[in-house]
Amino acid sequence: MNVDSQTYFDLPIDPNLDRLLEAHPRIFRGRKPQVWSSVPSGWLELLDKLCAQIEAMLGPDVCSQFAVVQIKQKFGTLRFYYRLGDVEDVRVDLIHPEGVKQLLFDSNPALHLDDLRVQLRAVVSEAEAASSNCCEKCGESAMLHEVRGWLTTLCGEHLAERKAMVSTGDGQ
Repeated sequence: MNVDSQTYFDLPIDPNLDRLLEAHPRIFRGRKPQVWSSVPSGWLELLDKLCAQIEAMLGPDVCSQFAVVQIKQKFGTLRFYYRLGDVEDVRVDLIHPEGVKQLLFDSNPALHLDDLRVQLRAVVSEAEAASSNCCEKCGESAMLHEVRGWLTTLCGEHLAERKAMVSTGDGQ
């Protein structure tokens, strides 16, 4: 979805994203992520846990320097983009024969990557990796699947539903 920032702020908020904003006021401070975001229902618990870990790790003072840039599903797994102070991780996803590979760069490589940033990166990476085993619809145990060229992480029941929707033309 490509929308300009004014249009984005006029869009109704995803109810799952709204739950995260209410549950984690320290890191969201009542503001939506800077880029249009979507929180699949099955990953809400995973994201809630991640946000709680971030709040505990950063504490109230550093949370004021934290900004959620975007939350979404990409290549079948969770992506949680953020900025801490003036440094944002720049990530590039590549489809590789062995699966999705991610390249990671600092937006400001001149700055030293301190222990807090390393820990933050680790908990975000852990949550993103966990999403590859968690159905994005219901949160049950799942696997990454390809359905008509789209990667998605679904349990058996939701995979069957998705395939049925695709075969009838009701969804991707």
